[in-house]
Amino acid sequence: MLITHDLAVLSEISDKIGIMYGGQMVEFGSSQEIYKNPKHPYTQGLLESIPTLKGGTPKYIKGIPPSLLEAPTECRFIDRCPLVVDKCKQVPPKFKTKTGYVRCWLYEDEK
Repeated sequence: MLITHDLAVLSEISDKIGIMYGGQMVEFGSSQEIYKNPKHPYTQGLLESIPTLKGGTPKYIKGIPPSLLEAPTECRFIDRCPLVVDKCKQVPPKFKTKTGYVRCWLYEDEK
């Protein structure tokens, strides 16, 4: 197990990746699936923030992480998510993906 924010390194050395946000695993799957088809908006934001050799300005995730002194009763990414919907006011369960799962209401109907 390796814990890091360096997703570029992870792509080279791991078969499976777990993405954590606010003390909770929000996406888990094969490295290939996470990099080619990230599901959770936080995972998408992390990948968009990686600098590239092609130049350009990396995108950053706006806002600040939630306080974990009291566990949120809603999706933990709700205040920073660009794709928020009303259902995000509830904690999402795990929705199955091709090689793992994602905790995001956007994938509720993909069974």
